Amino acid sequence: MMTSRKNGLDLLHIPRPCPVGWEQMAGNDQVRYCAACRKKVYNLSKMTRGQAEALVAASHGDLCARFVRLPDGTVQTEEPHSHLAGC
Repeated sequence: MMTSRKNGLDLLHIPRPCPVGWEQMAGNDQVRYCAACRKKVYNLSKMTRGQAEALVAASHGDLCARFVRLPDGTVQTEEPHSHLAGC
């Protein structure tokens, strides 16, 4: 049986969400610029778990981010899919 343990990424909380919508910001799927805040906003759910965890760790708590929280409480990330050939 596989158990799920929440790590630092899954314990993230955004105390004051930005009032500017993601679609109003310039950039790409992973990072956009908020002209109102004059900061980069990172989409952790469009990164691999390793990329997102490294970014959060390097930020030392000073990070603007968006993410999708799954029903089990974990943060959704973009993991590479393995393609196994069946017989």
